[in-house]
Amino acid sequence: ASPDGVLIAVGTEEGKVHLLDASSGQVLQTIAASARQVAVVKFAPNGQLLAVGTHDGKLALYAAGSWQLVASFDGHHALVGMVDWSEDSRFLRSCSADCELLFWEVAGRAQVTAAATMANTKWASHSCVIAWDVQGIWPADSDRTDINSIDLHPSRPLLAMGDDFRQVELARFPCIDRASAKKTFKGHSEHVTNVRWSRDGSRLVSCGGLDAGLFLWRLQ
Repeated sequence: ASPDGVLIAVGTEEGKVHLLDASSGQVLQTIAASARQVAVVKFAPNGQLLAVGTHDGKLALYAAGSWQLVASFDGHHALVGMVDWSEDSRFLRSCSADCELLFWEVAGRAQVTAAATMANTKWASHSCVIAWDVQGIWPADSDRTDINSIDLHPSRPLLAMGDDFRQVELARFPCIDRASAKKTFKGHSEHVTNVRWSRDGSRLVSCGGLDAGLFLWRLQ
């Protein structure tokens, strides 16, 4: 959803992005983003740009309002499934299916190859599963595909995770050590493909894979 809650962006298997009115559900605009499936969409915190990651390994930026392409980043070698904006909307980081984490500068329309310069960047979201502050999410002997989705609580140091073991887990953030305490919640009968906190942090939504389940959890 856009930062003001007015628009919802929905990616499709056909490579399109539909912009919907959040109140009515009406499709207001459609972007032909790729010939391949759209894997992730995310608005910049300032609401001026929409990032779109696709199965052809590309990350594109579209201008809000006109929905014209303003930048296309190449660098990944697998589908781009996770994207985070910096709080000031100046940078992005993206994670691909082959566990590659890349950084991008919006103004320069270029990759930030000196990753160390991004160490103190404050991120508006935490959905990339490959990052220093979430390295403890991985189970022992993991092949780095077992965690499908993470999301940080909007106001508390609480990280939600969805995995291939049909579980939703919660851990303290940052989660550096694999031995970090985690709480596990069961209900899904298949792998958990996505988890997201509500804007006020009172609820967590988890999406199942083959079970097609959509669970709503309450934080107490």
